[in-house]
Amino acid sequence: MIFFPNDEDARFLEFVKHNYEKQLPEKSRKLIYFKRDKERDFTILSLFLGSGIRVNELSNLRLRDLDFEEKQIHVLRKGGKKDVVAVSPPSMQDIKDYLTVRKERYRGSKVQI
Repeated sequence: MIFFPNDEDARFLEFVKHNYEKQLPEKSRKLIYFKRDKERDFTILSLFLGSGIRVNELSNLRLRDLDFEEKQIHVLRKGGKKDVVAVSPPSMQDIKDYLTVRKERYRGSKVQI
């Protein structure tokens, strides 16, 4: 389990968003894939840190599970139990930002926010 004291989670996300790619070798596969998937991967990290959900809960999320008005998501917990999880406002904004590029970059379905 990773724990970020104080505001280190926000600093980590800022590093990923603005500085991580500068640490990667030019023309490397890591850099190519990072640039291609930056918004998606950043949103995944933000959602983990902004909600505390587990990997399997995130992998089972569907667009209809997102509630932007209430800033929460509907998740399926261990044992098939349905639950509602609060998500930090910055993480919800990161999801919205990702959804604006999702259709074009990943050929995802259009989503109204």
